[in-house]
Amino acid sequence: MALPMLRVFDMNTKMPPRRPYGMTLLETLVVMVLLAILVAMLAPAFSRAHQHGRISCVNNLKQIGTAYRIWENDNGQITPMQQSEALGGMQGILSNSISAGRFAYLPYALMANELGQSPKVVVCPSDERVFNTNFYWGRQNAPKESGYTWPSDAANGSFDDTNVSYFCGVGASDTNPQSVLGGDRNLGNGGVIDVADGDVRSPEQDPYYGISGTIANPAFPCGADAIVNTNGQWTFSFVNGGGGRVGNRSQAVAWSAKMHSAGNIAGAGNILLGDGSAQQCTSASLRKTWLRYATDSGNFATNDIIHTTTNGFIRFIFP
Repeated sequence: MALPMLRVFDMNTKMPPRRPYGMTLLETLVVMVLLAILVAMLAPAFSRAHQHGRISCVNNLKQIGTAYRIWENDNGQITPMQQSEALGGMQGILSNSISAGRFAYLPYALMANELGQSPKVVVCPSDERVFNTNFYWGRQNAPKESGYTWPSDAANGSFDDTNVSYFCGVGASDTNPQSVLGGDRNLGNGGVIDVADGDVRSPEQDPYYGISGTIANPAFPCGADAIVNTNGQWTFSFVNGGGGRVGNRSQAVAWSAKMHSAGNIAGAGNILLGDGSAQQCTSASLRKTWLRYATDSGNFATNDIIHTTTNGFIRFIFP
């Protein structure tokens, strides 16, 4: 039986040159084209997801606006922020404190029935905050101003500012349709504003949630009590905690980079008006269209002798 022939390599024989590691120019171009096609395919999906979050947020604000109207119809045509504690509101809490931002959650808790007992509606889908399972606030954060008493079923609750995405305009009402009743919580410093024309020559943008608290420090109390001028400037703010940033007096009111702005320095956010309608707006249109013509009842703290609606000031509380 013949044995198979073994091929013997001569070590002195030159081996064919190895192909160098890496891709050729043609292969690199092909990969770049494929990546460009992939990005083009995915971009609309990301855009739709972002837009879906903002649309859901607008729907939340519309539902909150409806809840306010229902509550007002049953409570003397005024909001919980203007009704006395004895009649189920929180007006005394606001009057007796310039740091009521730690109770920014309370209007929603007082309107639990009108909101359909759904705490999810007060959290924006684009926010890092999570909704609570109910509207009950606990002993650790129950309001004690002006002798406020709270329901027994709220004694062991946990609903507070960390479960809310929207600020409250405490002096707004449906009799002033252009008053600002609420909006996305991420308002902050937007650059030095020229009050003569309302322009900001060099726009800035807070990278976080502006005057509101951050998810990195959500411990109670958080939130802020702030006053803005209808010329678009921050005037005064008392930040209670939670990582918020003070609105500087020379700075313009503007949407921060979080939630709906998506890196656009022009800003993007949503506001709720006194008539219950929700509006989408940039930072500039918020200042020039909505703040400039906003009028409300003020509802400032009684020890605040500086700010009045006649001087063009509006009070917001931020969660």
